[in-house]
Amino acid sequence: MFAPNQSYGRTGVRTAVASTAYNGQTSKDRRFERSALDIQAAKELPFQPINVIVSKHDHMLRVMSGSYVLATKRVGLGREDRTPEGTFTVQQRVIHPRGSRAGAYGAAGLGMGRYAVHGTFDAASIGANQSLGCIRLSDSDMLDIFPLIPRGAEVHIAANADHVTTPHHDLPSAGVADFIPTNLPPVNETAGRRVFHWLG
Repeated sequence: MFAPNQSYGRTGVRTAVASTAYNGQTSKDRRFERSALDIQAAKELPFQPINVIVSKHDHMLRVMSGSYVLATKRVGLGREDRTPEGTFTVQQRVIHPRGSRAGAYGAAGLGMGRYAVHGTFDAASIGANQSLGCIRLSDSDMLDIFPLIPRGAEVHIAANADHVTTPHHDLPSAGVADFIPTNLPPVNETAGRRVFHWLG
């Protein structure tokens, strides 16, 4: 998956695959397990940055690469309209972020200053307005999108973001997982004893 806390200025699905053959890697190099078919399919995709679109009216989050939808997830939002609208930048990528109380941010978090996109154990809050402003996903959904979103990705939050995601296109291959480099050198994505103070 993408290296944690690394900035990808032009990160997109195609660049993710291209990295598997970069710096002279060959099919004999087992650090990367990608087929020629995967790479050929990826060439059909434009170089586009990864960005996240959050539509408040239907509680939906979409991970996009240009007009390609990589993932669609249902989210929980802030009560009393506390989730702000606008464009934010992912500044932190953390597995099992620590908060003021245990499990406050679930399995993973993408920090954006005071706010974050993070997991939650409170399944009832998904599709509802119960948070203090953060964007919540189930832990399983959070772990699905976490490898796709690098530091520096933009998160666009709008009252109704339907116009942002249309027209959109399906990926020209089996699925998103086939376009993400695997077996990269392990990197610790936890934050040790650091405590985060996202609004939650």
